[in-house]
Amino acid sequence: MDPLSVEKIPDDIDAAYYLIHSMSGAANYDELESISAHYFKNKINRTKAGQIIYLSGIVSGKSLSRHLSSRKAVEEILKSGRTPATTLRAVIIAG
Repeated sequence: MDPLSVEKIPDDIDAAYYLIHSMSGAANYDELESISAHYFKNKINRTKAGQIIYLSGIVSGKSLSRHLSSRKAVEEILKSGRTPATTLRAVIIAG
C-alpha cells in the first residue's frame, strides 16, 4: 500500500506477475486492492514490460461475491493500462 514501494520494480523487465491479494480482514479490502492495482499498473506502464500476468480466482456468472467482484475489478484495472494483461483465473487450482 506504499506507493513508493513499486518504484523498486526494475524498468528493464519483460513481464510482471501481479500476485497481490488482500485478505487482511479489513472491511475495505476491495478498496485497498483497487489502490494497489493502480499503483502497480502505473509503474509497469513506465517499464519495458510487454506483459502483466495476473493470477485471479474463477469468475463466472453474473452474480459474484464481494471477494470475486474485487478480483474482477483488479483484472479490469490491470487491463486498462498500456501494458497487455493476461488473467489466469484458475489460481486456486494452480496454488
